[in-house]
Amino acid sequence: MNLAAPTLPDPPPTPLAWVAADRPAEARATAEALSRIGVRATAADALDQALAGDLPVAVVCTAAPPRLRGALEWARSRAAAPPAVILVCPTPSASDLEPRVYQAFPEDAPPRALASAVLAAGREWPAFARAWPLAAAGPGQRELAQVAALVEQHRGLAIRADRRRALAEAVGVRLVARLVPTAQAYLRRLASARFRAQELDALTLLLAVNETHFWRHAGQFTALMTEVLPRLRGRPAKIWSAGCASGEEPYSLAIACVEVLGPEAPVEIVATDNHAPSLARARRGRYGQRAVRNIPPEMLRRHLRPRGDGWEVPPHLRRMVRFERRDLLAPDTREWVRRSGPFAAVFCRNTLIYFRPEAVAETVDLLSTSLDSDGALFLGPSETIWPRRPELEPVRSAGCFYYRRVAATPRPRPTPAAAGRVRAGPADDAEAVYRAGLALLDVEEFERAQQRFQSLLEADPTDPRGMVGQALLLANEGREQEALVAARQAAASPSAPAEACYLCGLLQERSGDDAGALVRYDEALLRDPGLVMARVNRAWILLRRGDRAAAAAEAGRALQALRSGLRVPRWMTGGMEARAVAEILESSLQLPERRDEP
Repeated sequence: MNLAAPTLPDPPPTPLAWVAADRPAEARATAEALSRIGVRATAADALDQALAGDLPVAVVCTAAPPRLRGALEWARSRAAAPPAVILVCPTPSASDLEPRVYQAFPEDAPPRALASAVLAAGREWPAFARAWPLAAAGPGQRELAQVAALVEQHRGLAIRADRRRALAEAVGVRLVARLVPTAQAYLRRLASARFRAQELDALTLLLAVNETHFWRHAGQFTALMTEVLPRLRGRPAKIWSAGCASGEEPYSLAIACVEVLGPEAPVEIVATDNHAPSLARARRGRYGQRAVRNIPPEMLRRHLRPRGDGWEVPPHLRRMVRFERRDLLAPDTREWVRRSGPFAAVFCRNTLIYFRPEAVAETVDLLSTSLDSDGALFLGPSETIWPRRPELEPVRSAGCFYYRRVAATPRPRPTPAAAGRVRAGPADDAEAVYRAGLALLDVEEFERAQQRFQSLLEADPTDPRGMVGQALLLANEGREQEALVAARQAAASPSAPAEACYLCGLLQERSGDDAGALVRYDEALLRDPGLVMARVNRAWILLRRGDRAAAAAEAGRALQALRSGLRVPRWMTGGMEARAVAEILESSLQLPERRDEP
């Protein structure tokens, strides 16, 4: 009798990865393709099953971005360690998810590249799972300072003091996405040039506001087509899209050129960005429905081709655009501008808000020198050039505001007034002298404004009106730190004018202290509820911080005053009139514009 135990078949090997897709057939096909080349994978019945954490890797194909974003948050809130998520996306419409996943591939990526990423994630996941949860591994202040320095050094993105929390959240996202168990291990991996390049790209996307679409801020494209492009008929010209992100802006510029100048016009659009993945998506030229939501329908039909559930940029537009990786703050960029320009128009929108004040001044100077003799500079809605530059003339257009290069005229340097030249008398007269000084500042009569403010200080060295006037003149010269000291001294007085608090807020905002600026703008409004630019600037700060509801509420209060015909001091707006401020505020928040009654 044979009493030997029966031979049992070996258990089937455990799969390494789930594959989830909107269509079950696609999930099965991807899983089978991976299995055929030696990577065990199985199709998931649902996205949540793939992300539950019982397998090391989840390959997600074509999931809608909002749905996947919510599923990722759910997976990372559970007790089990989440899997490494590898995203396969058909269009760049899911690109905002890329910093939240282990790796992302276009739908036409070779299966072996996908298999290699699955195997790499499978090797890293066990150590990550043993360290889960990572609550105690978050970055401390020292680690955050080191990461912030790398981001600013290599990407030009200043991590201001009130953005350190956002940086900590971004690093936390990357720890989970890349299966790194501690912040210290993350810093060690950043020493590798290849890993550092990938991570800084991802952190930049997480920290910067990268929402973009075709024909964004439509008023600027209207001004380009009606006021700038007609001057280019019959001559070669170049347009620069600086900070082009995923390409919607330069392709919009190409559409505008074709509409006005025709498809054979000798116009080249140079599109630069410092983020390699964004440039790769721009070169692919494929976009989802959300990206084209703002382009006029007839232009959409004429210039873009339907492709699947999205749109594709055709050859006649691609030929007009040259993409290039370029850091605005790099030492060789000025030489690049000399070789590549001059430009008939430069679009640099929503980029300066991430730079430190000294970098803003350097970049504005670079952009200004890149323009031809009557070139136009378009900035983001909340970006104005301040201090004013004599070679850039503010232009009010229908629905927007931009700058045109003109011949610079020398600006007189403020000098102290001679004793007795202007005298400040009693309190009422002193207030009139102060208001006269502000009015002179508004029309750039700097020497005469200086005389008024100096006379106030000669009559009373502690007069906060004289102090804030001197602070304004210092700020106009670019001496912002000195100006902030003087403005703070003025604002400390119980009798300080609202402009002292407003100027403190403006200078703190420019130095990166958005939280302090919000407080100062509040103080200005307590002293003068009619100081509408304090509300405008509050709205833009809230919008930058992602609080659209609060920003819209603040903007609504500001717009009521701006639409009433209120005169706004030009030194507060960079030269814009109230109506232009209202139009730009509406555009940036995409608020409905109220038509004036006939």
